[in-house]
Amino acid sequence: MDWLQFLQIICVPAFAWLVHKYGEMRKDLNDFKVQVAKEYATQVHINRLELKIDDFAYEITERKVANDWTVKYKAKTYQILRKNYCPAKSTIYIKETFTGKIFLLFKNQELSYKKMTVDISRRSSNDNSNFKQSFSIAL
Repeated sequence: MDWLQFLQIICVPAFAWLVHKYGEMRKDLNDFKVQVAKEYATQVHINRLELKIDDFAYEITERKVANDWTVKYKAKTYQILRKNYCPAKSTIYIKETFTGKIFLLFKNQELSYKKMTVDISRRSSNDNSNFKQSFSIAL
């Protein structure tokens, strides 16, 4: 048996088998890494990932503050709390993160706010007339 036959009969199939086994071993290792990651991914880790996503995935919108220190954004009204210095009619920025968190910013300072449950400005004209009628009857 010469060297060329030895390479063709024994070495090439052995090398192919080793390459195949190496691929299987690599796939098994990757599957193991995914399994370990799933087992150890707790809510704390998920929150950390969300915070990292929020650092670079957000949308900023400009709004004017009303005289009553309210701001409207996406059909919701937010009341800026009085402890913040933010004059009425000033321009603020609303930062909405990828995860849906809302931040109100004035001169790069985060403002504390509360979400208004009832929007008074959306009363219809019928509501005002009913109020006037009930008031006149009470007199």
